[in-house]
Amino acid sequence: MVKIKIQEEKPERDKKKLILPIFIAAIMILSVFGVIIGNFAPSEEPSQNILEYKSIKFTGTDFGWQAKINNVDVTISNSPNDLEGINLGIQQDSFKELSKIYISRDPRKYIRNTDFLLQANLRQIVNVQIACNVDVEECKDLPLKTCKDANTNNVVIVIEESTEDKVNFKDSCLEIKGNSIFISKVVDKLVLYIFGL
Repeated sequence: MVKIKIQEEKPERDKKKLILPIFIAAIMILSVFGVIIGNFAPSEEPSQNILEYKSIKFTGTDFGWQAKINNVDVTISNSPNDLEGINLGIQQDSFKELSKIYISRDPRKYIRNTDFLLQANLRQIVNVQIACNVDVEECKDLPLKTCKDANTNNVVIVIEESTEDKVNFKDSCLEIKGNSIFISKVVDKLVLYIFGL
């Protein structure tokens, strides 16, 4: 005859089996309480870069530096403090009686975002038109504008990529030449100038 040995399970084994489920349940319950309590806690706004430039507060965002100037939302790529050394060479009141600004460029040498930001900022206060300064196929639907077309009512801004950084304002035409970083800073400085800063 075969003897079957029946052993009673020890209470210690039962206790060991319960430790893990109790631990997991405790974590879940505490997590729920943490979420509930966290929702009632006062929220802090994420820290942002804020600076004051000529009595205007600028906020640094993922899209650039934003401010409200004369009740108009303005966005520039660079910190206003980084634009201090840029001289536009523009005579006072050169942009006061404008009916239109032409932003003229060669589309084959497109400098990303410069004319877009310039147009987005200025079209809130003046009529802005993208134009070309060369007669090429990419310009068939755009006006051809060079410095020869500029006058006191219609300023032409010519933007060209170049190895030499240069800004020249003459006879209602602003020529901006240089690398993309320099051009971006000059465009930002121009926006601030037109808005009175």
